[in-house]
Amino acid sequence: MVVCPVSKFGLIMKHHRIRLRGPWQCIIAPSDLAPITQTITVPCLIPEIVEGTSFRIARKLGRPSTLHAEEAVYLVITKPGYAFNVFWNQKEIGITTVDEDFEYPIKELLLERNLLEMEGGATQARAFLFEETFLEIRILPSDTLL
Repeated sequence: MVVCPVSKFGLIMKHHRIRLRGPWQCIIAPSDLAPITQTITVPCLIPEIVEGTSFRIARKLGRPSTLHAEEAVYLVITKPGYAFNVFWNQKEIGITTVDEDFEYPIKELLLERNLLEMEGGATQARAFLFEETFLEIRILPSDTLL
């Protein structure tokens, strides 16, 4: 029997999202200038990111509390504006494709303190970095728990 998590209101939760809006540390490296470091909240436009600019964004976060065996945790990045190399605790977990949602199972990679990093290069000026980034906790179907 699968025991589903229950919210503080007594409702069964099927999916739970932990949004990662900010703060993000952003390092922009224009080809002809010294690197620019700033703190951002996403989604946002960054005017300093122009064609040919490389950049790296990073966000620290803790481990979600009270994870059950029947739950999976996915990192989800919606509508990335650039192709990013994505790193979880300094391990590369994938590369995003422009305008295609990215997701990766990270439950086995979770530590008490975690670091999410994305790096890429601008192929266009003034695109959003991405629409949204979040951890999604999902209930696994009971047949996957055997």
